Amino acid sequence: MANSLLKEKNDLDFGSLEPGDLLLVANPTDLWYVRYSLFWSHVGIVTPEGVIDAIRDPRGDHVELQKWGTVQCAPFKVYAANHDILALRVKCSPEVRRAAVDYAQGKIGLPYSPNVRKILFNRRATDHYSCGSLAWQAYREQGIDLAPSPFEILVLPAVLLGSPHIEIVAYGTRYEPVKRGWRHLGPLLERLWFRCISGTKIIV
Repeated sequence: MANSLLKEKNDLDFGSLEPGDLLLVANPTDLWYVRYSLFWSHVGIVTPEGVIDAIRDPRGDHVELQKWGTVQCAPFKVYAANHDILALRVKCSPEVRRAAVDYAQGKIGLPYSPNVRKILFNRRATDHYSCGSLAWQAYREQGIDLAPSPFEILVLPAVLLGSPHIEIVAYGTRYEPVKRGWRHLGPLLERLWFRCISGTKIIV
């Protein structure tokens, strides 16, 4: 993506978020086939101080503010560097969402799932996490299952978007409006895909 099509930061209104909201992210460093299939490849839990997540490796801007291979609390500026973000709110009381935040905060410092097998089968693990398993467990502990499954398999961030317990409360992008024309066909298709899978009315 040409730098001329990117704004300085994501235009999501972080001030409108509440503790316990979930941020679905399309990472700047995702491979093209991830962005055009899963698209939403990362999720974090909003707190008053930042966003709790589990990351395998620092990515995007502000790498120095992220902690590799662990559950961390990243500053909002780290998330503002992402290209696309959907803010999701779980349909429950603020007290329940706060309890989910407390659960996630208690996991800060624990390791990211160390290998592929543990990533694939880490849904209920409590000694290592992926971003999806952390968000799922935080609410599962409060009696809300955001990603039911008969199998003990990973929780893909994109799956959370289909939960009946979830509503979209905001979205943001770093992209400037993309000019129509064959030179910008790639970005145009990506913006149209964003609209399709997010349900937003963002203008391409």
